[in-house]
Amino acid sequence: MINKRKTQIDKKQAKQYSFPYHYLPNANGFPNFCKDWGFSASYIAAIQLFQKWLEVESKGVASHQHIDYGCGDGGFIYHIKSLKKFDSVEFFGIDFDEKAIKWASLFSESDNFSNDDIGSLSSSKFDSGSLFEVYEHIPPNECKRFISCVAKSLRSGAPLFVTVPSTQKPLPAKHYRHFDFESLVGEFGEHFVVDEIYAFERKSFISKVINRLLKTKWWYLEIKFTNQYLINSYSAKHSNIKGCGRIGMVVRKK
Repeated sequence: MINKRKTQIDKKQAKQYSFPYHYLPNANGFPNFCKDWGFSASYIAAIQLFQKWLEVESKGVASHQHIDYGCGDGGFIYHIKSLKKFDSVEFFGIDFDEKAIKWASLFSESDNFSNDDIGSLSSSKFDSGSLFEVYEHIPPNECKRFISCVAKSLRSGAPLFVTVPSTQKPLPAKHYRHFDFESLVGEFGEHFVVDEIYAFERKSFISKVINRLLKTKWWYLEIKFTNQYLINSYSAKHSNIKGCGRIGMVVRKK
């Protein structure tokens, strides 16, 4: 995401791109998940939060350029475009992982994906941006430059949609850090002002029961009603981080 040099944590993430796993869940129609990616319900919940936000942000605009920083295999952009709600929006993606970008270009049949350093982006080019489960993958000593490069590529006043894991979740080997409201706001304060911040992916008693009953080592069942319940439950916004696995934030370039 910053440069071509990969740390051990970067390599753990890169190994997952041997198959473009972000394309397994289906966000449109019957929201299918997949046995091998239990994050699917939360992933689609965040897509819905982003969709509602971008609908407002791009409403009435004839032309809008949006970039997904650290786009990986392009699954996020693929799902958003499949909703057929953003004809006026042109989507771009950038990531330093060459294999991931090849998958992105293959699935989207678009030339708008770049395998390059984020600092290579043109100044004040984009009308909005997204960091969708990306910032936890950035080495802490590179974060200041990373955010500076993101800000440089956005137009003045342009918004940035951010999601990260919260400190309520254990830290896996492929992540550097998880965040609470205060620490996340502090990371972006030099270049951005906060429009909105909230917690989501709160697992209720019912959602835990659903997951326990339908996903075992013996079987994996998908039911439209329970799938949609999980998505709706996880996409609810909360002002308190307690029990919530993720944070959503919208900031705007100063």
